[in-house]
Amino acid sequence: MKNDPTKEIRKKYAPVFRPLTRKGPVQAGITLGVYLFLIIISIVAGALSLHASTPLTHITTVVLSIFIATRLRGINNIVHECSHASFTHSRRWNAIYGCVAAAILMKSFRTYRLEHRTHHAHLGQYKQDLDFRNIEDYRLEDQMTTRTFFRHAITPLLGLHLRRYLQFDLSLNDGFRYAALKAAILYAAAFFAFNSLTAALAFVIIPFVWIHPALNYWTDCIDHGGLLGNKDEIWRSRNVRVPLLPRLMFFPRNDAYHLVHPLFPGVPVEHLGRFHNLLMQDNVYRANHRRIKAPFEQAQTPADRDADQSPAP
Repeated sequence: MKNDPTKEIRKKYAPVFRPLTRKGPVQAGITLGVYLFLIIISIVAGALSLHASTPLTHITTVVLSIFIATRLRGINNIVHECSHASFTHSRRWNAIYGCVAAAILMKSFRTYRLEHRTHHAHLGQYKQDLDFRNIEDYRLEDQMTTRTFFRHAITPLLGLHLRRYLQFDLSLNDGFRYAALKAAILYAAAFFAFNSLTAALAFVIIPFVWIHPALNYWTDCIDHGGLLGNKDEIWRSRNVRVPLLPRLMFFPRNDAYHLVHPLFPGVPVEHLGRFHNLLMQDNVYRANHRRIKAPFEQAQTPADRDADQSPAP
C-alpha cells in the first residue's frame, strides 16, 4: 500500500512542532490593536488628503485604499489564527480576539471556525470543504495555464468575485456584545459617509467591499490554484517566495508559507519561516516547495524533483 506523504511528514516532524511558544494575551491584543489603529489612522489621513486636494491626492487615495485593504486582510488572518488557537496561548483569549476580529469584518467567528475545520479535513473537495463550497464556480482546480491565470487575474477587477467573497453575518451567533460591536462599526461608517461621502467611498467602502475580497480571492488562487485536483494532500498547496516589502503588504501574517500551514495548522505564524527551513530537509516537502515563475508554469508533481531548494526569506 502506498504511503501517504502528508502523514509521513506529520509523523516525522510533529515532535518538533509541539513545544512551540505562542504570544501572551496582552501581546496578541496589541497585535490586533495595531492593525485596527493603522486602518483608522489611514482613513483619517486619507480624508485629510482629500480635503487638502494636493497634486498627489489621487495617488495617495489609491495607495491608502489598497493599504487599508491589506490591513483588513491581516485582521482576516487573525480570525484564521484564532480558529486554530495559535494567535495566543490562551484558548479563552483566542476566542475573544477571534470574535472581535470577525466583528470588524462583519463575520461570525463561530461559523468561520466550524467551516474552516472542514477545509483542513477535506481540502479541495467542494461538497465537504465548506470554506470552498461557495467558490466552486471559479474552478481553482484548473491547470494554471496562461488563460487560467488571466481569468483569475481579471475576475476581481470586474467585480465577479463579490457574489461569493463578499459576505456579511450580522447574526447573534457570537453573542450580543459582538453583534453590538458590528452595529457600532456600521453606525460609525454611516455617520462618516453622511459627513464625507467621498472619503467614506475611498477609504471604507471600496477597501472593505471590493479590494479586501479581491485580495482574499487572489490569495486562494496563489495558495491552491491548479493544485486542488492532486490526489495527495501535500500537493494541493504551495509556498510563494515574495520580496520583503510586498510580503509585508500582501501577506501580512506570514501566510506566504501556505504549505507549512496545512501540514501543521497549529504552528503560530511567527514560526512559519523557521520551520519552513527545517522542513526543507525533507525530500518530499522540498520537491513541493515551488516558486511561481510564470503564469503558465504547470504545477509540479512528485515526479518533478528539481524544485528550488533555497529556503524562503
